[in-house]
Amino acid sequence: MAEIGRRLGNRALGRVTLVAQASGPVNDVSAARRVSLTHALVVKQALAAGGLAENRIDVRALGRTAEAEDAVDILPAEAQPASRPLR
Repeated sequence: MAEIGRRLGNRALGRVTLVAQASGPVNDVSAARRVSLTHALVVKQALAAGGLAENRIDVRALGRTAEAEDAVDILPAEAQPASRPLR
């Protein structure tokens, strides 16, 4: 994780998004969201320890998804869709 944080930290611009999901609990949406948030915050801390500034890391805690997996996806800036302009 530290190596990934170092590599992402060496990039001049862009934010990294962590998209976290949890396998359960099945019947408690709030608890599942908290579990996924905890997973994402652990990954955020590891990336920051590698040199990626914490203020460049966004966290999305999805809770339990259809995949029902414990996972955190790391999306660098170039992997994210471009923002739509405000109207």
